Amino acid sequence: LTFLGVPHAIQYLLQQIPNGDSLRQELRDVRLVRNKRQKVRIYRDKLLDSACKVMELYGKSRASLEVEYHGEVGTGLGPTLEFYTLLSSELQRRTLNIWLTADKKSEPAIPNNEVDME
Repeated sequence: LTFLGVPHAIQYLLQQIPNGDSLRQELRDVRLVRNKRQKVRIYRDKLLDSACKVMELYGKSRASLEVEYHGEVGTGLGPTLEFYTLLSSELQRRTLNIWLTADKKSEPAIPNNEVDME
């Protein structure tokens, strides 16, 4: 239904409403604004540096980021979600010295996503 886009989907749904003429009349002037997307290319072996550069360039933009990896085929939701997952893991590294820790191990600050609640 949405493969033709949101405006077509809304129009189709409005046509399915019995006696929906008044609703269609009210919504005829409503215009949908398409969310802008910005495609970025990330180097997998320089993930943190690439992420910093992307945030410098597009951090203030309202556009959604769409990630692709340099030298790899594929873009869209899959690579974008993978980017954020890998970046969050990278940011947990103790060697970055951005987290307060009791020891100097080079492990993630929160290993295996476990949090000590005591």
